[in-house]
Amino acid sequence: MYLREGYVIEFLGSRIRQLRPDEASAFGIIRRAIDYLRRRASGKPHSGVYVRKMNLNDLLATLSTSQKFYSESYGRSIINVEFRSFTFITCIDKYLDQEVKEFRSRDFVPITFPKRYSPEQEIVLINYFADLSESL
Repeated sequence: MYLREGYVIEFLGSRIRQLRPDEASAFGIIRRAIDYLRRRASGKPHSGVYVRKMNLNDLLATLSTSQKFYSESYGRSIINVEFRSFTFITCIDKYLDQEVKEFRSRDFVPITFPKRYSPEQEIVLINYFADLSESL
């Protein structure tokens, strides 16, 4: 999750614990991460969750996964995506035009959800579909 204030909350799907299939658990983890950022610039506020002070360009430069996605109101349906070694970026606010241009220049694919969801709901759905892809 990218926070425009220059912070990143990173969820590592293979290491995260206690992310239940409801947005309340994801919201609680995000809230804990933001509280953690108030005291420190980086660290591990939860199992499988890391926070760092980092702008968007630096974040995008560090990514090495083969699949890269960002949440958008148009794009490929999440239902039709097979997730394998991927990065997904979401933001609390609507993306700025410059951010979308940056995603596109780095081969990110926009994915859409059946309806408008909050970032914590998107994280739960991404986790669910990624787990589903692994079991196929």
